[in-house]
Amino acid sequence: MFYLSLTVDDVNVSKGMVKWVSNLTKESVVDIQGVMMAPESGKVESCTQQDVELVAQSIYCVSRSVPRLPFEVSSFLFAYLYLLAYGQLY
Repeated sequence: MFYLSLTVDDVNVSKGMVKWVSNLTKESVVDIQGVMMAPESGKVESCTQQDVELVAQSIYCVSRSVPRLPFEVSSFLFAYLYLLAYGQLY
């Protein structure tokens, strides 16, 4: 799993879109169209892809997840990789 910084251009994106996106639930499937650019602030330390960011031009919700999942996929992946790395996985 890779993490990429997503930014929005406040000239081409409305405040309503930003509010709509911020209300999407975790693990929702989205289709994002945008431009890959080098970050203005240098590197993005909180992501695995630190030298690029996606500047969103449009975002579509393909499938909204339920508000509260029994577990998050990222938590499961972390546990799986931990068990795999330390030989506890059968």
